[in-house]
Amino acid sequence: MKENIPNPFDAQKNIREIIKKEKNWDDRQFNEHICSFSVDQAKKSMKGIIGDDKKIIQSYNALEDMNKTLAVMFERLEEWYSLYNPQNKENGERLAKTLSDFEDEALRNYAEMIINFAGQKESLEKHVRSEIKRILPNTSSILEPLLTARMLSMATSIEKLARMTSSNIQLLGAEKALFRHLKSKKKDRSPKFGLIYMSSYIQNAKKDKQGKVARILSSHIMKTVRIDYYSGRREDIKKELNEALKKV
Repeated sequence: MKENIPNPFDAQKNIREIIKKEKNWDDRQFNEHICSFSVDQAKKSMKGIIGDDKKIIQSYNALEDMNKTLAVMFERLEEWYSLYNPQNKENGERLAKTLSDFEDEALRNYAEMIINFAGQKESLEKHVRSEIKRILPNTSSILEPLLTARMLSMATSIEKLARMTSSNIQLLGAEKALFRHLKSKKKDRSPKFGLIYMSSYIQNAKKDKQGKVARILSSHIMKTVRIDYYSGRREDIKKELNEALKKV
Protein backbone atom coordinates (compact mmCIF):
# COMPACT_ATOMS: atom_id res chain seq x y z
CA MET A 1 0.00 0.00 0.00
CA LYS A 2 1.43 3.37 -1.07
CA GLU A 3 2.11 6.02 1.57
CA ASN A 4 0.05 9.18 1.31
CA ILE A 5 2.95 11.66 0.87
CA PRO A 6 1.84 15.32 0.68
CA ASN A 7 2.72 17.12 -2.52
CA PRO A 8 4.70 20.34 -1.82
CA PHE A 9 3.27 21.93 -4.95
CA ASP A 10 -0.22 21.49 -3.56
CA ALA A 11 0.84 23.33 -0.40
CA GLN A 12 2.28 26.18 -2.45
CA LYS A 13 -0.89 26.34 -4.49
CA ASN A 14 -3.01 26.48 -1.34
CA ILE A 15 -0.89 29.31 0.10
CA ARG A 16 -1.16 31.16 -3.18
CA GLU A 17 -4.96 30.88 -3.17
CA ILE A 18 -5.20 31.91 0.48
CA ILE A 19 -3.15 35.08 -0.13
CA LYS A 20 -5.10 35.93 -3.28
CA LYS A 21 -8.37 35.56 -1.42
CA GLU A 22 -7.20 37.58 1.58
CA LYS A 23 -5.81 40.43 -0.55
CA ASN A 24 -8.55 40.18 -3.15
CA TRP A 25 -5.92 39.80 -5.90
CA ASP A 26 -6.12 38.11 -9.27
CA ASP A 27 -3.20 36.08 -10.70
CA ARG A 28 -1.58 39.13 -12.30
CA GLN A 29 -1.60 41.15 -9.07
CA PHE A 30 -0.24 38.23 -7.09
CA ASN A 31 2.61 37.67 -9.58
CA GLU A 32 3.49 41.39 -9.60
CA HIS A 33 3.68 41.38 -5.81
CA ILE A 34 5.94 38.31 -5.75
CA CYS A 35 8.18 39.84 -8.41
CA SER A 36 8.45 43.14 -6.50
CA PHE A 37 9.16 41.30 -3.25
CA SER A 38 11.92 39.23 -4.92
CA VAL A 39 13.59 42.35 -6.35
CA ASP A 40 13.53 44.06 -2.94
CA GLN A 41 15.09 41.03 -1.30
CA ALA A 42 17.78 40.87 -3.98
CA LYS A 43 18.63 44.53 -3.41
CA LYS A 44 18.92 43.96 0.34
CA SER A 45 21.20 41.00 -0.28
CA MET A 46 23.39 43.03 -2.62
CA LYS A 47 23.83 45.72 0.02
CA GLY A 48 25.48 43.13 2.20
CA ILE A 49 27.71 41.92 -0.64
CA ILE A 50 28.97 45.34 -1.73
CA GLY A 51 31.50 46.28 0.94
CA ASP A 52 32.87 49.70 1.84
CA ASP A 53 36.17 48.81 0.18
CA LYS A 54 34.44 48.35 -3.19
CA LYS A 55 32.76 51.74 -2.82
CA ILE A 56 35.97 53.54 -1.93
CA ILE A 57 37.77 51.87 -4.82
CA GLN A 58 35.17 53.20 -7.24
CA SER A 59 35.43 56.64 -5.65
CA TYR A 60 39.21 56.63 -5.97
CA ASN A 61 39.10 55.42 -9.57
CA ALA A 62 36.61 58.18 -10.38
CA LEU A 63 39.00 60.67 -8.77
CA GLU A 64 41.83 59.40 -10.96
CA ASP A 65 39.63 59.82 -14.03
CA MET A 66 38.87 63.39 -13.00
CA ASN A 67 42.56 64.16 -12.48
CA LYS A 68 43.38 62.93 -15.99
CA THR A 69 40.47 64.87 -17.49
CA LEU A 70 41.46 68.02 -15.63
CA ALA A 71 45.04 67.77 -16.91
CA VAL A 72 43.73 67.59 -20.49
CA MET A 73 41.40 70.54 -19.90
CA PHE A 74 44.23 72.69 -18.49
CA GLU A 75 46.40 71.84 -21.48
CA ARG A 76 43.59 72.77 -23.87
CA LEU A 77 43.10 76.08 -22.06
CA GLU A 78 46.80 76.92 -22.40
CA GLU A 79 46.76 76.17 -26.13
CA TRP A 80 43.58 78.17 -26.67
CA TYR A 81 44.84 81.18 -24.72
CA SER A 82 48.19 81.10 -26.53
CA LEU A 83 46.37 82.16 -29.70
CA TYR A 84 45.79 85.52 -28.01
CA ASN A 85 49.03 85.67 -26.07
CA PRO A 86 51.83 83.51 -27.55
CA GLN A 87 54.23 84.71 -24.85
CA ASN A 88 52.08 83.35 -22.02
CA LYS A 89 54.01 81.63 -19.23
CA GLU A 90 51.07 80.85 -16.93
CA ASN A 91 49.89 77.26 -16.53
CA GLY A 92 46.32 76.21 -17.23
CA GLU A 93 45.25 76.16 -13.59
CA ARG A 94 46.30 79.76 -13.02
CA LEU A 95 44.82 80.88 -16.33
CA ALA A 96 41.44 79.38 -15.43
CA LYS A 97 41.36 81.55 -12.31
CA THR A 98 42.33 84.79 -14.08
CA LEU A 99 40.16 84.83 -17.26
CA SER A 100 36.99 86.34 -15.75
CA ASP A 101 37.26 89.53 -17.83
CA PHE A 102 38.70 88.05 -21.00
CA GLU A 103 37.26 89.21 -24.33
CA ASP A 104 36.50 85.73 -25.76
CA GLU A 105 33.25 84.63 -24.12
CA ALA A 106 33.64 81.00 -25.17
CA LEU A 107 37.11 80.89 -23.62
CA ARG A 108 35.79 82.51 -20.43
CA ASN A 109 33.00 79.94 -20.21
CA TYR A 110 35.48 77.12 -20.73
CA ALA A 111 37.67 78.47 -17.93
CA GLU A 112 34.64 78.72 -15.65
CA MET A 113 33.69 75.13 -16.47
CA ILE A 114 37.20 74.02 -15.52
CA ILE A 115 36.97 75.83 -12.18
CA ASN A 116 33.65 74.13 -11.42
CA PHE A 117 35.04 70.75 -12.44
CA ALA A 118 38.11 71.29 -10.26
CA GLY A 119 35.83 72.10 -7.33
CA GLN A 120 33.93 68.86 -7.81
CA LYS A 121 37.22 66.98 -7.96
CA GLU A 122 38.33 68.54 -4.67
CA SER A 123 35.02 67.52 -3.09
CA LEU A 124 35.49 63.92 -4.25
CA GLU A 125 39.07 63.93 -3.00
CA LYS A 126 37.90 64.97 0.47
CA HIS A 127 35.39 62.14 0.39
CA VAL A 128 38.08 59.60 -0.57
CA ARG A 129 40.41 60.84 2.17
CA SER A 130 37.65 60.69 4.77
CA GLU A 131 36.44 57.21 3.78
CA ILE A 132 39.88 55.63 3.54
CA LYS A 133 40.69 56.93 7.02
CA ARG A 134 37.47 55.36 8.24
CA ILE A 135 37.91 51.89 6.75
CA LEU A 136 41.74 51.73 6.97
CA PRO A 137 42.56 54.00 9.93
CA ASN A 138 45.83 52.37 10.96
CA THR A 139 47.14 52.01 7.42
CA SER A 140 46.31 55.57 6.39
CA SER A 141 48.08 56.83 9.51
CA ILE A 142 51.46 55.59 8.21
CA LEU A 143 50.73 55.87 4.49
CA GLU A 144 49.23 58.97 2.91
CA PRO A 145 45.42 58.53 2.58
CA LEU A 146 45.32 58.87 -1.22
CA LEU A 147 48.25 56.49 -1.59
CA THR A 148 46.45 54.06 0.71
CA ALA A 149 43.36 54.34 -1.50
CA ARG A 150 45.47 53.70 -4.59
CA MET A 151 47.02 50.64 -3.00
CA LEU A 152 43.57 49.34 -2.07
CA SER A 153 42.37 49.96 -5.62
CA MET A 154 45.27 47.99 -7.05
CA ALA A 155 44.72 45.13 -4.59
CA THR A 156 40.95 45.20 -5.51
CA SER A 157 39.77 44.52 -1.92
CA ILE A 158 40.81 44.87 1.71
CA GLU A 159 40.68 41.11 2.11
CA LYS A 160 43.20 40.55 -0.70
CA LEU A 161 45.43 43.32 0.62
CA ALA A 162 45.29 41.80 4.14
CA ARG A 163 46.41 38.44 2.77
CA MET A 164 49.48 39.86 1.05
CA THR A 165 52.95 39.34 2.43
CA SER A 166 55.16 42.36 3.06
CA SER A 167 57.17 41.58 -0.08
CA ASN A 168 53.95 41.53 -2.15
CA ILE A 169 52.99 44.90 -0.69
CA GLN A 170 56.45 46.29 -1.36
CA LEU A 171 56.20 45.35 -5.06
CA LEU A 172 52.51 46.11 -5.54
CA GLY A 173 52.32 48.22 -8.67
CA ALA A 174 55.65 46.98 -10.04
CA GLU A 175 54.33 43.74 -11.51
CA LYS A 176 55.24 44.64 -15.10
CA ALA A 177 58.80 45.54 -14.12
CA LEU A 178 59.10 42.33 -12.09
CA PHE A 179 57.80 40.26 -15.01
CA ARG A 180 60.35 41.86 -17.35
CA HIS A 181 63.10 41.13 -14.82
CA LEU A 182 62.11 37.48 -14.47
CA LYS A 183 61.86 37.11 -18.23
CA SER A 184 65.28 38.67 -18.83
CA LYS A 185 66.87 36.72 -15.96
CA LYS A 186 69.05 39.71 -15.04
CA LYS A 187 69.36 39.97 -11.27
CA ASP A 188 70.55 43.58 -11.26
CA ARG A 189 67.28 44.81 -12.81
CA SER A 190 64.92 43.50 -10.15
CA PRO A 191 62.51 46.25 -8.93
CA LYS A 192 62.84 47.26 -5.29
CA PHE A 193 59.41 48.80 -4.81
CA GLY A 194 56.11 49.64 -6.44
CA LEU A 195 53.49 52.10 -5.21
CA ILE A 196 55.10 52.63 -1.80
CA TYR A 197 57.95 54.44 -3.56
CA MET A 198 55.59 57.45 -3.55
CA SER A 199 55.52 57.45 0.27
CA SER A 200 57.22 60.42 1.91
CA TYR A 201 59.21 57.95 4.04
CA ILE A 202 60.95 56.62 0.93
CA GLN A 203 61.08 59.92 -0.93
CA ASN A 204 62.84 61.58 2.02
CA ALA A 205 65.29 58.72 2.55
CA LYS A 206 68.80 58.72 1.11
CA LYS A 207 69.13 56.85 -2.18
CA ASP A 208 71.17 54.01 -0.70
CA LYS A 209 68.70 53.62 2.19
CA GLN A 210 65.46 53.57 0.18
CA GLY A 211 65.42 49.80 -0.30
CA LYS A 212 65.71 49.13 3.44
CA VAL A 213 63.12 51.81 4.25
CA ALA A 214 60.77 50.19 1.73
CA ARG A 215 61.13 46.79 3.42
CA ILE A 216 60.43 48.25 6.86
CA LEU A 217 57.48 50.29 5.59
CA SER A 218 55.90 47.39 3.70
CA SER A 219 56.24 45.19 6.79
CA HIS A 220 54.36 47.75 8.88
CA ILE A 221 51.73 48.24 6.17
CA MET A 222 51.11 44.49 6.20
CA LYS A 223 50.57 44.71 9.95
CA THR A 224 48.25 47.74 9.85
CA VAL A 225 46.08 46.36 7.01
CA ARG A 226 45.56 43.12 8.94
CA ILE A 227 44.67 45.01 12.10
CA ASP A 228 42.23 47.19 10.14
CA TYR A 229 40.63 44.20 8.41
CA TYR A 230 40.52 41.58 11.14
CA SER A 231 40.05 43.60 14.35
CA GLY A 232 39.44 47.25 13.52
CA ARG A 233 41.19 48.41 16.70
CA ARG A 234 43.45 51.46 16.68
CA GLU A 235 47.14 50.97 17.41
CA ASP A 236 50.03 53.42 17.41
CA ILE A 237 51.92 51.73 14.58
CA LYS A 238 53.31 55.06 13.37
CA LYS A 239 55.40 55.43 16.53
CA GLU A 240 56.68 51.88 16.12
CA LEU A 241 57.50 52.57 12.44
CA ASN A 242 59.41 55.77 13.26
CA GLU A 243 61.45 53.94 15.87
CA ALA A 244 62.37 51.23 13.35
CA LEU A 245 63.36 53.81 10.73
CA LYS A 246 65.67 55.57 13.15
CA LYS A 247 67.86 52.46 13.08
CA VAL A 248 68.31 52.56 9.31
